[in-house]
Amino acid sequence: MVGEDGDAVIVLDAEGRVTHFNSAAAMIFGYTPDEALGRDMGAMCLPERFRDDHRNAMQRFLRTGQGNVANKGRVLLTAMRRDGREFPVEAAVVSDRNADGDPIFIGFVRDVSDRIRIEN
Repeated sequence: MVGEDGDAVIVLDAEGRVTHFNSAAAMIFGYTPDEALGRDMGAMCLPERFRDDHRNAMQRFLRTGQGNVANKGRVLLTAMRRDGREFPVEAAVVSDRNADGDPIFIGFVRDVSDRIRIEN
């Protein structure tokens, strides 16, 4: 699975665990796909101060179908690399169902550090 223009593609199950992590995601975040699979995406890729909000938002979306990120187009967020450095990303997250009918989230993530630096 490849995102447009080399976007990171990260697929999460309903618990927020990584089920797919493409090579662009590996380059952006610093984890190999094998290291990422099965891990909690929030713990891996989000600064600690955002993790509870992320977890709560996923659960709210699963209960109500409403959220701030899923199915809302591209949004600007703060992510975290493996070494702990924070950086800006544009993310588009869509909800779907896997082959078994279970809810999944597919994220298309782009590092926008250079763009933000130029804009500022």
